[in-house]
Amino acid sequence: MNSIILSTILVAAALPAQTPEVTAGSLISKMLLTYNNARTAQGRITTKQSAKNVTIETLTEIAMQHTGRLLIRQTRSGTDGGKYLAMADGEYFAYDRPKGVLGKPRFVEPQFNYGRPMTLREVYMVVAQALAEKSPPLDIIVSRRDDLEGLRNKWGKKFEITGKAEIRGQNAYVVRGTFLPFAELKNAVGEKPQGVVEMSITEDGQLLKYVELANYVVPAATQELIAVRTEWDLDVKLNGEIDPAVFSPVR
Repeated sequence: MNSIILSTILVAAALPAQTPEVTAGSLISKMLLTYNNARTAQGRITTKQSAKNVTIETLTEIAMQHTGRLLIRQTRSGTDGGKYLAMADGEYFAYDRPKGVLGKPRFVEPQFNYGRPMTLREVYMVVAQALAEKSPPLDIIVSRRDDLEGLRNKWGKKFEITGKAEIRGQNAYVVRGTFLPFAELKNAVGEKPQGVVEMSITEDGQLLKYVELANYVVPAATQELIAVRTEWDLDVKLNGEIDPAVFSPVR
């Protein structure tokens, strides 16, 4: 990712680079650089989404190498739950049939595009449509440019450090700002509805927790306002060695 593109991605939160103190902008910049530059990533993300005393949980296991290898395994609870699996070994990639698409239960495709190997991020773009959830933390870990630009467009222009937290023995800064749940929509008075986003980020750029709080009108006919909290807890290690057998496609 070149410096011009990265500057565009970080403009929503970035503060002057010469500032020596830890700021919300410098933490977000460090986080995005840390994951963009990571050689490998392996671990799990636990999602809890709560509304009206109902909680749905999703467990995401991820392993990836920037040699084009990828594993994303998800298990979701609830009436719309299930198991989802996407894998790539550098030669082939396999994923579950996306909703609304006809065909076999699993798709297997050569990992080549017009005669050249597909990158990890290109594979992610294809298989993400078949996952239980494509989340901001997943987008940050994989660091596909278009996904990061999508996050930038949703984030508000001002973030601040609101405190500190200890998560699994690691110290993190809590960074808080606003986001647009639906960046393309406006409410009845012509304003875009805003939610609250919180990120717990270590000083060396690791994302440990990502939280979104927003109000939604569901169903639209009743105009009932429902508060939804979505929390992603990350336990993902960077730049470690991963057994190649992890990425063997399940066809």
